[in-house]
Amino acid sequence: MERVIRDPETEALLDELAEVTGLPAEEALKRVVGERLARQRDVARKVAETQAWLRSLGPVPPGPSQEEIIAEMYDENGLPR
Repeated sequence: MERVIRDPETEALLDELAEVTGLPAEEALKRVVGERLARQRDVARKVAETQAWLRSLGPVPPGPSQEEIIAEMYDENGLPR
């Protein structure tokens, strides 16, 4: 699918990338997009692994409520214990 870049800043960035890499603009763009996509896939894989690990831990055991924590930290006058 052919794409047309209509944004002058993007066009200038692509021209500069092609110049500094010594590659044709299309090849430079393909490499950059491929590298970025690889990084995003790696991030998505790490997120999925972390979520799976968290699920493997099971449910979080219930703890004290916010009211119970506050009651333990402060007296009936609102002063620290």
